[in-house]
Amino acid sequence: MNFKSIISAYDKYFYFGKDGTKASSSKLLYGQETGHVYNDRMRFIRRKSKQLDSVLNGDKAIINGPYKKPQNSKSIELSKEEIYWISDILGHRYSSGLIINHKLYGTWGYSIYLNQTDFGYTEAHAGSGEFATVLLVHDLLNISKNSLVLLDEVETSLHPGAQSKITKFLLNLIIYKKLQIVISTHSPQLVKDLPEKAIKNVYLTQQIIA
Repeated sequence: MNFKSIISAYDKYFYFGKDGTKASSSKLLYGQETGHVYNDRMRFIRRKSKQLDSVLNGDKAIINGPYKKPQNSKSIELSKEEIYWISDILGHRYSSGLIINHKLYGTWGYSIYLNQTDFGYTEAHAGSGEFATVLLVHDLLNISKNSLVLLDEVETSLHPGAQSKITKFLLNLIIYKKLQIVISTHSPQLVKDLPEKAIKNVYLTQQIIA
């Protein structure tokens, strides 16, 4: 998992447009007609969010698009174990959550819905670190035993306390699921509780050409 590339369905559409490419976001990025692009995208999201809400609330399981092609997969309810670890890592009390893969915003991507004690919200109102943590916990708790896991900069968008809790989560998985986990990171917090033999420092050396 490359944590720099994990982008929610909302962010993918809002910052990159319906086809999820940099080309479609050029006007927004370079300030040309920025106000019109922003307003158009917000109107589109508000309209499509009603469909997403109908799936998350259980009113509809599948939304069909043109030619009756499904626009989403069935939503996945997070297990109690997943909610426990997400709460522990992020330092919030979540009561429940859902994950859904859909293309309601034009291109396939993931949305999440999280419930805390008094309110619920989607990834549109969650931080990118919060979104990435939900996917990390869900994927790794459902991975096969004895798997090899490669994680690139798992600390992205997480505060130091959450980074330390990620390490605790990964160490538990190593023990109970017999995983081999390789992490590339720039975070001292992520590795401070690891055995010294588990840490390999990599240095960039400049080659001098005569």
